[in-house]
Amino acid sequence: MTKLGKKIRHSQLFDMLRQKNASDQVNRRLQVSRRSDGEGKDTLMLRTMAERSLIVPSNGRV
Repeated sequence: MTKLGKKIRHSQLFDMLRQKNASDQVNRRLQVSRRSDGEGKDTLMLRTMAERSLIVPSNGRV
């Protein structure tokens, strides 16, 4: 594998790890949101935060 190929592969692996971390955070936030169902505004706020965290910095969706 060429040096450039190794750099590209490393970059892709790093991006996949970042996306996995983002999805894990969303799952945790959704679990908290589900536990607090019926609390009104707090539940809505947590769900909104979870949805926003699905958007990665490059403006693409996970």
